[in-house]
Amino acid sequence: MRWAIGLVFVWFGALKLAQVSPAAGLVAETLRFLPISPSFTVAALGVFEAAAGIALIANLLPRTVLAAILLHLLGTLFALISQPASVFQHGNPFLLTIEGEFIVKNAVLVAGALVVASSLPPRSSDGGS
Repeated sequence: MRWAIGLVFVWFGALKLAQVSPAAGLVAETLRFLPISPSFTVAALGVFEAAAGIALIANLLPRTVLAAILLHLLGTLFALISQPASVFQHGNPFLLTIEGEFIVKNAVLVAGALVVASSLPPRSSDGGS
């Protein structure tokens, strides 16, 4: 599961960095309130996603990476509120557009990240690493 989520994040991040992500427009529109250019925002998210995916695959700082991934995935739900015309057909929350499906599928990634987090060994209680 860790590898699968990591691969998805590397893939999605690479698409953003290569400027061929079908989600770039939705991301840019959703985060237009940020005082930076949309292309920078999309690229920065691409760097984050690729780095998080690589870290997850390599099992580097898994708790930190999983927490960041969960926050990122929960943040994607913001588009459901800020861009309802883009994610719901005719304003009906049961009729998703392709963009809406793209966002709602993140619930599966959230569940997967929680499964991976729950499988991590307990932290040492001896004050060590």
